[in-house]
Amino acid sequence: MSLRKIGIIVICFAIFYICSECRTSANERRKAQERAEHEEKQAKYEALFYEQYGDIIQRYKNKEIETIDRSIQLEGGIFCLSYGINAWTSFNEKLKDAGYHVTFNRDSLRYFIFTESKDHLEGYYSNGGKARRREVSIIALDVPNEVAYVLRRDPGGMPPMTISVKKGSKRGDVGRYMDNDDVYHFLTSKVLVKP
Repeated sequence: MSLRKIGIIVICFAIFYICSECRTSANERRKAQERAEHEEKQAKYEALFYEQYGDIIQRYKNKEIETIDRSIQLEGGIFCLSYGINAWTSFNEKLKDAGYHVTFNRDSLRYFIFTESKDHLEGYYSNGGKARRREVSIIALDVPNEVAYVLRRDPGGMPPMTISVKKGSKRGDVGRYMDNDDVYHFLTSKVLVKP
């Protein structure tokens, strides 16, 4: 191969490499900007949430709000939460797409909906791993009336009698429990009323 061909190949490779690096750098800048925008949006949401609803959520957590173990029909604006005060975005969008009144507006919000779970130790496996049963409750917090309703309490299924694990693993297992699809089906078929 001639020196000229080698030079052309090296130049083409260098151009390809530089273009690839430029694309990678542009992608990284775009992702960093998207992350910064998401963090800014989340910070604004949290500030607004605490300003408008922090008091009632804190009183619920402190068990200062009456809790009634009864399923009721939910009419009016709803907003679903996950992991404390985080907006359960995918769930809210799914409910909104199905025609339910999902809102964060103080004037039209009636209920916060969220789940709480509690693990119960049922025993141990031969490897020392924990055998757990997960109880899941669906809660509706009536914001204007400051009352919480336990709409459904699912005790969860018993964990498997035996599990297969690699030698030395202390991994345990948990029985069947109510997942997001179960929660959605329960809410849309038994509890929520479309406007």
